[in-house]
Amino acid sequence: MGKLEQYDTVAGRKGLGERWNVYRVRRRLRHTEWLVVPYMMIAVVAYVLLKTPLLYVPVLAAIAVGTVVGLRRIPPRTGVRMILVYENGLLFVHTNAYPVTLLWEDVEASRQVYEQSDVKFRSGGIESTTKYGHLTIWPSDGKPPIVLMHVLRQSELASTIEEEIRPRLFESLNAALDANGEVPVGPVAVTRAGVLLPAADKDRPPVLLDWSQLKETRISPTSDVLLRFQRQAGAPKGPSSFVVSVPNAAVFRDFIEETRGLAE
Repeated sequence: MGKLEQYDTVAGRKGLGERWNVYRVRRRLRHTEWLVVPYMMIAVVAYVLLKTPLLYVPVLAAIAVGTVVGLRRIPPRTGVRMILVYENGLLFVHTNAYPVTLLWEDVEASRQVYEQSDVKFRSGGIESTTKYGHLTIWPSDGKPPIVLMHVLRQSELASTIEEEIRPRLFESLNAALDANGEVPVGPVAVTRAGVLLPAADKDRPPVLLDWSQLKETRISPTSDVLLRFQRQAGAPKGPSSFVVSVPNAAVFRDFIEETRGLAE
């Protein structure tokens, strides 16, 4: 029985059902891989010139290290090294530890953040590129969040998680709106009539801007929701935009758009 089949057995005992996908964690070396290039060149040249059998080891080592670094696929020494997605939840494979399972119903929220973490050298200057970030998963049982980094196809994994928990999150947001008349998130609160914003003076009540004054809702590169308003004549003075930091930003943005659509 292979490793994946063993994990499937564990998943079956936990009621996770059929396996959908496997995502592996790989550590990237960034700029340090360039240090291997001169080492490889010196080893190969020395081998060709001297033809000494003792140099077999450094030559083979240089080729092996160069190949691994070239592929940029080095497994992490500790932490989560594999995530298996099943129809009913997730299974996390830890280094030297028993796999941990998490049902979809036990996932409270998730958040993917991209980081500027790699640099490409080109003629005319240096270009910074977005290569990878981190994905945080919050269990609903109050346990510490699971933070994943260097996951291959991380965006695909994040999309799968959000798609599975989206219906429950929407139901929770709408239930809160029905029960309390508003859903506070960060500095703002969503109501049936519009968005409540904090007043310029902290001693004054929040300001309600109706849906006609909301001009844009979009997700920023840091996975925040940006709300941009155009205040009508006579409206109280205040900021024209707000940044709301919230897990599952796409769900919250769609909730705002859906609430506005129902009101209109």
